[in-house]
Amino acid sequence: MRHLAEVLAAVGLPVLRFDYDGCGNSSGDDRDPGRLDAWVGSVRSAIDSLKRLGGVDRVLVIGIRFGATLATLASISRDDLAGVISLAPVTSGRALVREWKAMGLVRSWKRRGDDSRVAVEAPSGDGSIEAAGFVMTAQTSDSINRISLLDTVHLPCPMFVIDRDDVTGSERWIERLEAAGVNVKRAVLPGYMAMMNDPAYAKVPLEMVRTVVIWAQQCAEQHDVRLADSTSAGAEHGDAAATSQVAHFPPFAENGEPIMETVLVRDESGKQFGVLSEPARASTSSSQFPPALLLVNSGAVHNVGPNRLYVLLARYFASLGFLVLRIDISGLGDSDAHEGEPTIAPYTPMALRDIARWTDYLRHQRGATHCHLLGICSGAYHAYRSAIAQLPLTSVIAVNPVNFYWREGMSLDLPLPDHHVVRIAAGYRQSLTDPEKWRKVLAGDADLSLAARVTARRLLDWIRRRVRSIGRLLRIPLKDDLSQDLKAACDHDTRIEFIFSEGDPGQSILHEQAGGMVYKLRQSGKLQVQEVAGADHTFSSEASRRALKSILNDRLNRRPDPLGSAG
Repeated sequence: MRHLAEVLAAVGLPVLRFDYDGCGNSSGDDRDPGRLDAWVGSVRSAIDSLKRLGGVDRVLVIGIRFGATLATLASISRDDLAGVISLAPVTSGRALVREWKAMGLVRSWKRRGDDSRVAVEAPSGDGSIEAAGFVMTAQTSDSINRISLLDTVHLPCPMFVIDRDDVTGSERWIERLEAAGVNVKRAVLPGYMAMMNDPAYAKVPLEMVRTVVIWAQQCAEQHDVRLADSTSAGAEHGDAAATSQVAHFPPFAENGEPIMETVLVRDESGKQFGVLSEPARASTSSSQFPPALLLVNSGAVHNVGPNRLYVLLARYFASLGFLVLRIDISGLGDSDAHEGEPTIAPYTPMALRDIARWTDYLRHQRGATHCHLLGICSGAYHAYRSAIAQLPLTSVIAVNPVNFYWREGMSLDLPLPDHHVVRIAAGYRQSLTDPEKWRKVLAGDADLSLAARVTARRLLDWIRRRVRSIGRLLRIPLKDDLSQDLKAACDHDTRIEFIFSEGDPGQSILHEQAGGMVYKLRQSGKLQVQEVAGADHTFSSEASRRALKSILNDRLNRRPDPLGSAG
């Protein structure tokens, strides 16, 4: 959506992207009542805001999938729309709820049979559906169940429906719209599945974007929409962060403070984006120098974090008196790639510079004396590398790292990366006592070629570890020596902690590559390693997010010195 917005803005159309109530950076929560009405209300409020901010009297609304459904519902009875572009719309709410339930069942199947996981992932019993990191309450699913666009045909503006090329589209709805006299155009275009992939692998559907832009320009010309200046003012070049309007929120922690959030933009070889959460009340004598928490992208997910986790953490700790800054490193989210650097590169080496600049902002412009850095997955990699680089950080919390070294030329598209090998091998070990697995092997239904490749890789890794251990004993300098790098980082003043989801492959990789150094550093109190039972890699369940928040609350609200005991 950012790419589409930028292309539309480049041709002179004012564009507003927004988050629904309870989603992204907006206020609210999945479990709040009246979700459907709130979401439709969000669309209507966005239309009014764009009219005011963009200086236009007619608005074109664009939505994808259920967003297209909400855009259609919000257009009813309005007389200020130039049109609605509906990309792969959900025409049946009942079908969407069935799909959500199916995803929830698949998730629960993956966790059955393990008592510790069941304890953490126990269902609430209130009829809610939890899947893909979000919750649909019984009330919300009941409201969505009643949606049928086949009954929503008396619309006040032209419609452009773009269907996917891989599934049945919206033909019946379009027939009813045409019968009701609505001006409807339909296209079937490729690119939907690639667009909806994990952000690290998503591809912009260029044909779809071109088609949307052409139709939007036609609507603008038809309704004489004033074209805006495509250039916009931003932050002055340098380290100073430019602020926009402030949003206020109630407390997010028991006995906590109300908070406020500000969008920050640094102009350094392109715009660098962040969202700062902080207590709303003026500083008191006891909080002149508040602690700060910096949150770094998980993979290619933008600054809200996986399953909105960073938003929840930021507002919770801001209520407790922290300055919490969620950033998009260069090329991710709303941050531009630095000159000559690729976009969507979660392991970009420029992240270290971005983290250093934002840390400097927190320390010198906001007066934070203790800065903590947290990242998940690739963000954990950058957090760990920041400790290696000895940035002025009180603590580094690396959650579920799967790589500790990343060199130029490496790719996320490797057919069998180390963490996949570790995960698959762990699955094989668990299957050794499963009669059904052996039956498949004997019947020839198992993929023995994959098993052979994984076994060979694990044997080769074991040999490499033995050779490197001998090299350390002989004091031979080794390249990418996690053992020595970890020791050097822990000898610095920064406290280092690794947090792993139960069974996450990164924990095995840490122990294998660093050898006995992990045990020695934990015994000395310089390193902590903790496991969260029942959590997956991105903490997609409410229970696992609560468990992580509890761990972080304990770690971040203790005195910064001494280093503490081993976890």
